[in-house]
Amino acid sequence: MERTKRKSNEKVDSVEAAKKRHAELLEAVKSLETSLSQLRDASLASLNDRITYLIGVYLGRGSVTVHEHRNLLSIYQAYKNIGGNGAVAALVDGFTKLPIK
Repeated sequence: MERTKRKSNEKVDSVEAAKKRHAELLEAVKSLETSLSQLRDASLASLNDRITYLIGVYLGRGSVTVHEHRNLLSIYQAYKNIGGNGAVAALVDGFTKLPIK
């Protein structure tokens, strides 16, 4: 009888430990999701800034090199891939009409 009671208590303890660990893991996941969201927002802001700056330079100059063209379109694709909105799209559209020299 004592042995059965001890095993039952061990199972209860094991379940309680699993519940506690589950709660800890859920909290860790929430923390990671928050950090990831913050990093995404920071990346979007940085990419947006870089794209708008470069397009301003190229539009001011009136032309773009092949390397600059490829590079900016690559940056823009990364921006779109992580959820960048269409606010930059009109700028990129104007950029793509620049002559390539």
